[in-house]
Amino acid sequence: MPKLNLKPSHKAIRAFYATLQQYEQHAVRHEGAVSSPFETLLHTCAKQVNATLIPQYAMHAAAGNRIVVDGVILDAYGLPFAYWEPKRSHREFDTDDGILQWADVSMGTTKK
Repeated sequence: MPKLNLKPSHKAIRAFYATLQQYEQHAVRHEGAVSSPFETLLHTCAKQVNATLIPQYAMHAAAGNRIVVDGVILDAYGLPFAYWEPKRSHREFDTDDGILQWADVSMGTTKK
């Protein structure tokens, strides 16, 4: 799988933060609002690695019950590459790197 090439100066990152700044002007920080621009960012990232973001992905948990995660990134073979299912409070986004930490956790790259 190709390597993700994403820097703070990348157009998708700049657009993501610009949208968050617009939301901040209206004191909007909840997950429901932030998830839309984050989904757009994940679409861009998935395309870079020849994968596909599927929002609202239904699957079965180990116990057999049906669950729906906010999204999954599937590789070319349809295998899950990453899951997106953040469960954080708005207080955890108070730092500039809070959203990127959220991205790391959502993509399964950071253990917190």
